[in-house]
Amino acid sequence: MIITTPLKYNDTLLEEVKELGRYYNIPFLYRDKISTKKLVEKYSEVLVVGKEKVQLNRRNENFTYHPNFSQVRLKRILKGESDSFLEATNLTVGDRFLDCTMGLASDSIIASIVTDDVTALESTLGVYLVVTIGMSKYRYTLRELENASKTIKTHHINAYNFLKEQQDNSYDVIYFDPMYEENVNSEGIEGLKHYADNSELTEAIIEEAKRVASKRIVLKAHFNSPLFKRFNFMQCVRKSTVSHYGVILTS
Repeated sequence: MIITTPLKYNDTLLEEVKELGRYYNIPFLYRDKISTKKLVEKYSEVLVVGKEKVQLNRRNENFTYHPNFSQVRLKRILKGESDSFLEATNLTVGDRFLDCTMGLASDSIIASIVTDDVTALESTLGVYLVVTIGMSKYRYTLRELENASKTIKTHHINAYNFLKEQQDNSYDVIYFDPMYEENVNSEGIEGLKHYADNSELTEAIIEEAKRVASKRIVLKAHFNSPLFKRFNFMQCVRKSTVSHYGVILTS
């Protein structure tokens, strides 16, 4: 992987991208008017960081950060409407929230509206970089969303390895949103699915989560996913939607 600028950039952006390369230990390459396609042919993965846009490019596919449905959800929340994620997690001010499957971080952003102690884990380097850098650059339409995104602590690490290092009851709520086993048509995750970690949840991960979570573990999955029964989650049935939540109370 290399990191570079868009074709058009100024000195400020150039220095910023070079610094990001040093910080994340990714080789920086001057663009020199070379097309992204040619860069991908030579380097396989090309991370392009612009003023407001971050995109990871591979052959025949790319992944760009966007807040998915979090903006729409927050507008509804601000109007006093319910949010199924917040209902399932039962988050309160000051709760320590751990998102073990960050992805586009849309749920972590919503969690940050309630509590300023949110940690998100991402095992895939490309997704971690695009989302972590992208959240700091994206031009959000809601100031509340922008402020929430800045409080999230992100880590490039496998959830199991992270959980093993934590003390008992280190977090109040632990959240899993693995990629669905079934094909689901969604523009929000179309770009993500080519880069995401498709590893399944295991008994070992859930057992560590039970030790670390002081209040509950929450799972989001397809309504007919076998994960609910396999790990004894209480499935919260939601009519007319393919996504259901499951809860394990640990307190």
